[in-house]
Amino acid sequence: MLFETANKYHFYHSLALLGASRCGKPAVGGALLVAGMGLFCGSLYHQALTGNPDLRKAAPIGGMALIAGWLALLL
Repeated sequence: MLFETANKYHFYHSLALLGASRCGKPAVGGALLVAGMGLFCGSLYHQALTGNPDLRKAAPIGGMALIAGWLALLL
């Protein structure tokens, strides 16, 4: 279940990253999306593949970075 969730969010935000070049400040939006995908999806992938929940605390930080990335794309 964790792997599927990480894969879904990774896919959708990768598509959003393709459109980041069309926003006003693409470096800010792109950097936030990449950081968010790394922290959120990376921690879920890590836990799904290893069973080790040590990186679980990074997921909310990554989620906030993803939200900030979407806001940067909109503004």
